[in-house]
Amino acid sequence: MQKFFHGGSHGKINGSRKRTLKALLQKNLQGRYYSTKLFWTFGAEHIYRLPTVRYDYKFFDADNKWYSYDNTPLQSTIESFADFPISTSFKEDQPRLLITGVDIAEGKTITFDSYEKADGIRKTEYYVENNNMSGEKGSKKNKTRRTVRGTDKLMTLRYDKGIELEHVMASGTLPGFYDPKEIGKRKFWDGGILSNTPFRELLQAHHDYWINVEGREKAPDLDVYIVNVHTPKIPLKMIPKYYDEVEDRNNDILFGDRSSIYDQYIATLIADYIAFIDNLKKLAITCIKNDKERNTFEKELTKLETKEAKSGSVINTHKHTKYRDLLRGRYELTKVKRIERKYRPYDNSHKTGDFTLKTISTLIKEGEYDANELLG
Repeated sequence: MQKFFHGGSHGKINGSRKRTLKALLQKNLQGRYYSTKLFWTFGAEHIYRLPTVRYDYKFFDADNKWYSYDNTPLQSTIESFADFPISTSFKEDQPRLLITGVDIAEGKTITFDSYEKADGIRKTEYYVENNNMSGEKGSKKNKTRRTVRGTDKLMTLRYDKGIELEHVMASGTLPGFYDPKEIGKRKFWDGGILSNTPFRELLQAHHDYWINVEGREKAPDLDVYIVNVHTPKIPLKMIPKYYDEVEDRNNDILFGDRSSIYDQYIATLIADYIAFIDNLKKLAITCIKNDKERNTFEKELTKLETKEAKSGSVINTHKHTKYRDLLRGRYELTKVKRIERKYRPYDNSHKTGDFTLKTISTLIKEGEYDANELLG
């Protein structure tokens, strides 16, 4: 043990490391650290099988290797708790399920939706580079649009019966850890790479549904609850000193909630602008007393509203945005609550692989405590 906690040239364990060692032994933190490390090395029942060593011979470097995991056990575990396919409807007063993944070729988040689109089909549509169509080139079903990047083609991924297990697995496919998940000739990684807490994707999906499917001018107001399983903040006195602590803190920052207060501010700001423009329009019509001038104003306003907005060239949707579309689907973000995991000194850099019953039970209790503390 002394050799493991070597104190430098004097070969002694200093006071700080003695206290660390004492804490490790008291809390059995060493046991948790090594037990979770074993999961990564030998696999975890019901999650993934014994990893396969892969060698990268690109540079003829024998040290270029990584471990690939088979998550077939996890698929079976999920299937035992969920009834696929998952198809829900607002008209049936059913909750909506949104799953996000990253299209590897395009490098952007893609959302799979349990609700139907305006044509009654469950599908995901987004534009991809013309040379990234993967066999879809020339298809009459694919529309083309010119964007700020050039000419893109519409990619349509249909899942008529609802969200399938493959969509769920795609949303948790960590690069290098699992092989990419293929859906409709596209390959996906975990959506958390770009948007671990898909706040913006949620707002966009909410807006699009009420405009395009329900045809409403105003969408229902929205209450959002964000659950962050990674600790967002730590005490200043707990700034990491040891390598494992640095790795653990780095993982929390990388994979934590990236939906900033700024995203919330922008969503609210846009709603304010829409309300302001709408009130200006009503004010102008009210103040123009001459019928002829009022009719002329309304005709010119209608022409302006049908012009294409510049934002339509960069968004994922296939629909060309008009100025009038910018004024539709306004809603209020009436509540945004973030349920955040508190800092726990017993965490380690391998905690995401800790699937022991004791740890899972502890996390459930801590999650209930954190939620109750915030929500009262």
